[in-house]
Amino acid sequence: MNYNQGNISLTHEIERKIISTSIKIFKLEDSENSTYTSSPMKSFADIELMDLRFFLQEQAAESYEKGDFTKEITESLARKYHDCIAEQYQNFKSFDALVHSLNRSVNFEDENYDDNEIYFVDYMLAKGINKQFVELDKLDHALGQLRNIIIQTMISDFIENGSFDIEINEEIKQVIKKILYLSDSPITPLDQQTELKKGVYVWYLQIVRDIDLQANFNNMPKIFDVIEQEFKTLFNLESNPATSEQPGENKPPDFPKDIFLNYQSYAVFCTLAKAIYMRQSICYFYRRMYEEGFILVMDKDFRKWFNTAGFPITLMSPTETLAKCYSNERQKYVDLVYKLKGLSTDNQ
Repeated sequence: MNYNQGNISLTHEIERKIISTSIKIFKLEDSENSTYTSSPMKSFADIELMDLRFFLQEQAAESYEKGDFTKEITESLARKYHDCIAEQYQNFKSFDALVHSLNRSVNFEDENYDDNEIYFVDYMLAKGINKQFVELDKLDHALGQLRNIIIQTMISDFIENGSFDIEINEEIKQVIKKILYLSDSPITPLDQQTELKKGVYVWYLQIVRDIDLQANFNNMPKIFDVIEQEFKTLFNLESNPATSEQPGENKPPDFPKDIFLNYQSYAVFCTLAKAIYMRQSICYFYRRMYEEGFILVMDKDFRKWFNTAGFPITLMSPTETLAKCYSNERQKYVDLVYKLKGLSTDNQ
């Protein structure tokens, strides 16, 4: 930009043009490079700031002629433009991050988990939610839609207004309504409904955490708090829904003590067995927990208890050995449930 010619106005229109220009740069670079390696809007700001500093230093080195206000006006406007760019600097980087985070999957990251990622469906299964009663894939898709719509709306708002302070619009409301519909099915067993809603709420908090980690906002946009409150209200959640209720210390929980090492072992097995109905999976759950000392009885006594405990399937024949019913997916699933329930061999 040639600062010696024309007047630079710092109206909302100019700020919008600054953002639009850098977006054009972004689109050009993005089309030429399939991998995101830089921040185009940050680069745009770097170049503008460098040019402005050089221009202002040059202007300061010259002496003004008496009565000549042209340079004074130009310098004043250039300084304001410089300040405008500097103030938006972090927002430019946040904008880039939002654009490049669209359609990226959301997951829990944990250095102790084999694949370092826990996806929504796995997370819900580990909480004991049964796919037979809940359309987890559709719910996962709806949560992904909510995330992308929030990001898209933020991008649009920043282009138009230079801020991320968006409001809940009709599109966001419709997706939240869809999430509520999928999370509140009357066919979902009562003992799973609360866990399902808690899980959806916690996953929303993870979405917010994920977006903020990527964008690193100067100030967390208020929209996230508004939607969080919307979830709490619609789901009738308590102030801390992520905290599961634990049995009272003064009243020992009831569980088959002749079958399981402790209540925690019993709760983990029930979570596993209620979520998945495949015989081979049940065999793996039993054999592994027996090998690890969490189940105390051998196959015959275990099956006798299992077949009278109200589980969906019946074990008529002896369970297969651990080697025969093992699969990588079953191992990861049980590892995840153990982790979420806080069960390990150290508990023994």
